Amino acid sequence: MANYRVPNADAFSYQDPVRGIENNPQTPVKGHRYLIGTTPTGAWSTKANYITYYSGTEWIYAQSKTGWLVFVVNESSFYVYDSGWAKLGVGGTYTPQPSDVYLTVYGDAFTGSKLVAFVVGPELNGKKLDSIILKADIAPIGSNLVCDVHKNNTTVFTTQSNRPKIVDGNTSGTSATPDVQTVATGDLLSLDIDDVGSTVAGGNNLYITMHFTV
Repeated sequence: MANYRVPNADAFSYQDPVRGIENNPQTPVKGHRYLIGTTPTGAWSTKANYITYYSGTEWIYAQSKTGWLVFVVNESSFYVYDSGWAKLGVGGTYTPQPSDVYLTVYGDAFTGSKLVAFVVGPELNGKKLDSIILKADIAPIGSNLVCDVHKNNTTVFTTQSNRPKIVDGNTSGTSATPDVQTVATGDLLSLDIDDVGSTVAGGNNLYITMHFTV
């Protein structure tokens, strides 16, 4: 049986975007962030696959953890970490944006409320939640995997048939446009899993992208 846990803030895949994937230390500019490649040199030589940013006085490093996702600006792509970084495709023609929020539920999918949650910060104030995109490592079998998103403990999908879902036998899916879209600083956004596959739950890591627009 899977060992379920709810990730804490340090384990969320909600990582700020990086400028690029680099092996050579870049010109230090306060606030600039990079994903360090697999063959780093110089001051980064022992930090392969780490994320780093320049504080203004020194490079600060974060060791990557399974399930992290990060948007790479100069590639217009995002990457997921599992013993190494790999570009993650979500299907279709969707291009991830720096204002998107990436979350992860670890292990096999299971029903529950507020499995991941975050408080909206000023960078998302006034933006609209346009869609929710789901991707799982293992497809649900027997029935659909269905999620819901709540704002301040009330669903944003008044029309429940529009909730994000992964259809039986698939590994990715999306939602229709939420009925409640605009968010403000201080709002609590949380994710529920309402249904899982009846034969195989699906998941084995469920990656959630909340796509925001102006």
